[in-house]
Amino acid sequence: MPIPRTARRLVTLALGGLVGGMLVSCGAHEEKRACPSGLKGEALVLVVPVHRGSPAPTISTDLECSVTQALERSVPISVVTAEGSPRVAVHALKVPDDAVNDVVKKDNLTRKAAQLVSSVKRLKATSDGNDLLASLSKAADEGRNLMADRKGAAQIISLDNGLTDRGAVAMTQAGMTSANPEDAVRHLKNLRMLPPASGMNVTFQGLGYGVPPQPELTSAQRNTVTAIWTAVAKAAGATVEAVPQPYSDVGGPETAHETGIVAASTPTPIDLSTPFRLDDASPLGFVADEVHFRDPRAASALLDDLAGRLKARPQTAVTISGTTSNGPTRWPSLAALGGARAQLVADELVRRGVTNSLRVVGAGYLAKPPVVDPATAAMNRGITLTFR
Repeated sequence: MPIPRTARRLVTLALGGLVGGMLVSCGAHEEKRACPSGLKGEALVLVVPVHRGSPAPTISTDLECSVTQALERSVPISVVTAEGSPRVAVHALKVPDDAVNDVVKKDNLTRKAAQLVSSVKRLKATSDGNDLLASLSKAADEGRNLMADRKGAAQIISLDNGLTDRGAVAMTQAGMTSANPEDAVRHLKNLRMLPPASGMNVTFQGLGYGVPPQPELTSAQRNTVTAIWTAVAKAAGATVEAVPQPYSDVGGPETAHETGIVAASTPTPIDLSTPFRLDDASPLGFVADEVHFRDPRAASALLDDLAGRLKARPQTAVTISGTTSNGPTRWPSLAALGGARAQLVADELVRRGVTNSLRVVGAGYLAKPPVVDPATAAMNRGITLTFR
């Protein structure tokens, strides 16, 4: 039975009046508006953050289109919270598909839309912290439950910022926001902790974006957070989309539960009187297993500054050591890779007119124990300059 336009308007109004009474155009005969994700499954599971440092739970304008499509098609919708101990807060909400006429269909749509909006807005954290990995696993399990008697695939839309403070992917751990996504995937595979999302469609929105007390991260950190979570979902067998913007501009939720803060990267001041460490989060971060700067423009600016300081003190001798993670490499050894990166830094300084004595060392991997998590690997990946 076709869904009348009046019903769509009422669904829109029930979903919070988010477009100022304008029609959400998910139908074929209406003027289209942006729908960042859209419905891509026969069951929909929303992962909604309720923890401190994330926007308060809401059905945002971007999400509204997907939800409306699900309600119109009688697709079941569940909601999983993103927090330290995630839970299924809404299970299998859908509009009955046995309406006898348009009036009943309209009433059903409006009632279920209002029920979903109310349920989401009332969500509260029941545990400290944020563990998106656990939330994705619970959402995948819920998606499989919803699809038990349906054909097709489930869709997960995660609205969490991915700034986790616990679990196997804890972004609060020093070095994690500069970790190699491949290291994170390898770590989870070793732990057998990839979410059971094979065959599902996973959409992320808002990765890397927080609200106070979570400080704003650098664009490089947000990019890494996004790359890690998308790599995890892909490794789990899902089809993945990431929408690079916050899902909502509302403030954080009211909660007494604590969530750890992910520190924003800050520039390390250059001081020629003490050893100077530039880890993988610095402007001298390298492409994984390569001798190329990840951000050539930022690297050039730092090298210009360093070269200027060294030219003002030509008697200062410099030792440049390159360290690496302990991941797989196509190089003869990790020491060879670290040495090649250190040599690149030395060559760039010479190219800028530095005449100081420059000694290059390929240190390879130094952290103990040898098998580590991706954050520790990232912390060991970098360049150290020693002055004398």
